[in-house]
Amino acid sequence: ARVNRLLELQGSLTARARLQEERERRMLVNISHDLKTPLTVVYGYAEMLLAPEQNLAPAVRTKVEKIYAKTRDVLDMLLLFFDLAKMESGELQMEKAKIDVCEICRSELAGYYEMLQDAGFTVEASIPEEELYMNGDAQAMKRILGNLIQNALRYGADGRYLGISVAREDRGLAIRVTDRGKGIVEENQDKIFERLTTLEDSRNKKYQGSGLGLTITKRLTEAMGGSIRVKSRPYRETVFTLFFPQDVQM
Repeated sequence: ARVNRLLELQGSLTARARLQEERERRMLVNISHDLKTPLTVVYGYAEMLLAPEQNLAPAVRTKVEKIYAKTRDVLDMLLLFFDLAKMESGELQMEKAKIDVCEICRSELAGYYEMLQDAGFTVEASIPEEELYMNGDAQAMKRILGNLIQNALRYGADGRYLGISVAREDRGLAIRVTDRGKGIVEENQDKIFERLTTLEDSRNKKYQGSGLGLTITKRLTEAMGGSIRVKSRPYRETVFTLFFPQDVQM
């Protein structure tokens, strides 16, 4: 009887925790939705003011450009909240298909190459010329890689290095994204995938993140049957490893 009461209590606590999670998720979505409309209006007016025909004085233009950029940042963050809420509620639909991981990695890296060069990064890529296929969602894979490259740009700036590699490994595919920035102290390495965790104390304080990018990266990776982990030696090497245990000989 005591065991049954304990099981009932555990079930009740679990149900209560799930209900609280759902309430928090809905609140997040509602707040994001309420903020999106006025911010979109501000963003639109700022964009109109920056049109060449407005002939703004240089000092005024600088201020409007700051409004424009910050409004865009907040709108992007709201979209991340929406996406995360969809993932956690199981509403996000992923289209699985045969995708060439090497081609996606090359394409994403090319898209950020100019930005990396402007930031003074040395880029090393070890991506096979051959096709390496897996069953996954191409857009999700692009977003995962984009998030990790942006993460290296934001937090690995001290080391000015980005490495990306793709290899067959243990009946699956391993993708590694490496930077040589300030790194993440060992006790914080398990926390960086949690919602709203930025760990600015252990990463580069010059950059601010939403604390959602790596959470979304983890959710997308797991939705495709993969896993992600990080290993960091501060000031030496921080490596994010994606692994997809799938048949890549498709």
